[in-house]
Amino acid sequence: MTIFSGTADWERYLEGLVKDRLRGRASPVDIARRLYREMKESRRVSVLRVYVPAVFAVGLHPADLAALGECVPHLGRELADYLQEKARQHGYTMVAPPQVGFYPDEGLSPGAVRVEATFREGGVREEAAGGDNTRCFERVAAPAPAPVRARLLVLAGPDRERTVQLNGKDLVIGRHAGCDFVLTDPSVSRRHARIGDHGGEYVLTDLHSTNGVYANGVRTMQKVLGDGDTITLGNTVILFRSS
Repeated sequence: MTIFSGTADWERYLEGLVKDRLRGRASPVDIARRLYREMKESRRVSVLRVYVPAVFAVGLHPADLAALGECVPHLGRELADYLQEKARQHGYTMVAPPQVGFYPDEGLSPGAVRVEATFREGGVREEAAGGDNTRCFERVAAPAPAPVRARLLVLAGPDRERTVQLNGKDLVIGRHAGCDFVLTDPSVSRRHARIGDHGGEYVLTDLHSTNGVYANGVRTMQKVLGDGDTITLGNTVILFRSS
């Protein structure tokens, strides 16, 4: 994690990542403040702890996202570190390491930011505490990790919070029941995209879909995926994580 003496130092560092690219557009500091606000507004209070979300999807105008370019994965990691430090400062509990992904949102104006925050799959479970009106939230034990090298997490769309693990075999994504990862989003093609393991690298390929495949907001026919990359298929945004 990057260490700074104060918030101002961190903000200057973050702006330096994409200096001169975002004049008149959403800046990293704007995004960070919006993420922090969403994290606070989504907190859940238990008897002993205050839980906050760990998974965040950031929507930007397509031109704003394109301006970030190759900085998107690095910026996502820096923002995740920022949220983790803010949670620590305020005594909040995250049920998993924070993740921040980006997706293009044509419904937004340039400079605008939309943030969706969720607790990771399973998240926290609400239980009644005795006969009063007190509400408790407890950790839900995460399933034992499978011996896989990568996974996908749906950040936004009808199938939000679904996950799938990649085990070295080709994975076809689409609406068709025969796909390996079936999505219900009507804007996704029947066979929309494929992710294959090529010599230890996961490669995303557009299977001649109707609405195209976007990686970190940029349309692509084929791309080698890196940890933290976001994949947009129709109205569905997927985060790629690799170990």
